[in-house]
This record gives sequence, structure tokens and C-alpha cells, in this order.
Amino acid sequence: MKKSLFLVLMVSLILCACNSDKATFKKGVLLYEQGKTLSAVQTFSSLIKADPKNAAAYAARAAAFDRLSKEKKEEKDKYQALAEEDFFSALALEPQNAEILNNIGAFYIEKGLFINALVYLNDALKYNPTYVLAYVNRGIANYRSGRGNQAWADFNMALQLDPKNLLAHYNRGLMFYDWEMYLPAIDDLTFVVEMDPKSARALVERGRIFQAAKYYAQAMEDYRRATIINPNYYLAFYHYGEMLFKKGEYENALTQLQIAKELNNTYAPAYDLMGDMLAVEDPLSAAANYVIAKRLDPQNEAFYNTKMQQMLSDLGRKEVVEKRFI
Repeated sequence: MKKSLFLVLMVSLILCACNSDKATFKKGVLLYEQGKTLSAVQTFSSLIKADPKNAAAYAARAAAFDRLSKEKKEEKDKYQALAEEDFFSALALEPQNAEILNNIGAFYIEKGLFINALVYLNDALKYNPTYVLAYVNRGIANYRSGRGNQAWADFNMALQLDPKNLLAHYNRGLMFYDWEMYLPAIDDLTFVVEMDPKSARALVERGRIFQAAKYYAQAMEDYRRATIINPNYYLAFYHYGEMLFKKGEYENALTQLQIAKELNNTYAPAYDLMGDMLAVEDPLSAAANYVIAKRLDPQNEAFYNTKMQQMLSDLGRKEVVEKRFI
């Protein structure tokens, strides 16, 4: 992978609650959609207690446990284990349920177990050959496991079945971006932006593609719009700050990047970028930012050490700035 991509997969939560209290099930789904994840777990648990053969409740509770693994990162392993157990309880009850199989596939994609994901997504499509979401998710699994041609085929099949599917356009666009096919990538992301103009994420991703294609004015405008649409989206401020610095608006650039750092103080690239911005004018502060970046991203320790060494000379500082911004 040449670039850091933010692919989007999807879990289908609303399953048929045929053998359960439908009102209670809908309540659990509503709680889940409202972000009240623990309450959703409790609601689905009450359904399972009343009916231990309720596959829909197991599958829905699995999705809720999976979300808890992201919300409560200190207990990530515990909640992922609970999610996996519930997914397979649901599958044991309904082994040919394509939605359950798709959700297990999505779960394994998130865990980085792409071959496992493909097994269940293949089964989902065997039982429902027109399941668009499973094609999108299988495309992601194929892409992330290095099967670009298969990913291409999956995204295209999803769009053949549903030409307006935003997830398929979004993910195929990012695949084009990684392949440096910038114009078709822009086309796909533009479709997403036009259909969902309030998607800050889609704007940021299209901005990254514009930037790679050297359409700098368009990239800056996408980042600017994203900061307005979602003032809590740190990546929008991060990229907007970089573009402003390239344009020579140094004070505004530093302000935008500082907002990004405040929104997410564990995002190492923001400290690296701040270091690069300060390299010439304030090399001591630049080095301090590289130290923080190194602590947050220890796998790239040598990279940050090199930059800190460059802060010791005029030539080194100039090289850092030119490499990043010119």
C-alpha cells in the first residue's frame, strides 16, 4: 500500500426478529443508533434471556459488543471476544443467514484477519448473490489482502447491482487513489460528495486525491469545507493546515494544525507536521514535536530521530521544509 487509506466497511444491524418481541428489538436498535451502546447490549441480552434461540438478538448484541471494543479501548480484547462469541451463536442458529455471515466478515476485516473475512463473505454471497453490502465488504477484504483485481471486480459488481451505492463508490475511489489513477478516483469521490454533501470524510478523502494530483486549490477548498461541516474532525484541520502552509499562510496554518492536535492528541502525523512547519523558525519546538511523534509512533523511531538530527543545522532544517512543502 503506497498511501494511508481510510476504507469504510459496514455492518448490517437490523435483522429479522421473527421469534422475539419485535418492539423490544426495535428499542435495542434505536439505542444502538443513538450511541447508547451499553443500553443496547442490555436490551438485546433481555431478548436472549427470554429466547436463547433468538439469532437476531445474538447478532445485534455482537455488533454492539464490537462497538464497545472501540469505545472502551482499555477493554478492547474482552468486548471483541464477546462479539465473536455472539456472532457464532447467531450463525449456529441460522447458518445460511447472509447478514450474519456479512457481519462476521466485517468483524474479521476490522481485526486484520482478511482470509477469515473472505471465507464468511464468500458464504454470504453464496446464499445471497445480490447482497451489495457483502460485495463491498469482500472488495475491502480482497483489497487489504493484496487481491486488487478481485477487489475491482467486487466493487464493480456492487455498483452494477446498485449504481448509486455510496460505499462502493467511496472504496473504489480510494482504491483508484492508491493505484495513482487520480481522475477516476476523483470521479468516484465526487459522486459521494454530491450525493452526501455533509460528509466531511468524503471531502477530506477527495481533497487528498486532489492534492496528490496537484490540484491544490481544489484540495484546499475540500479541506476548508470539511472543517466547517464537522468541526470535530481532526483530519480536516490537519490537511487544511498543511495546504495553508504550502500557500504561505503560516499563522493560519499553525492555528488549524493546533486545532487538529487538540481534537486528537494521539495523532502522530500532526506532531510531525508541526515539527516540519516550525523547523526553520523554531527548531527547538520542532524537535519537541518530533519527540512526541516518536513516542506516539515508536515503529518509526528512526524517521523522527533523523529529523531531530536535522534540526541541528541550517542545511538540515532547510531540507526538512523543502521535502515537505516544496
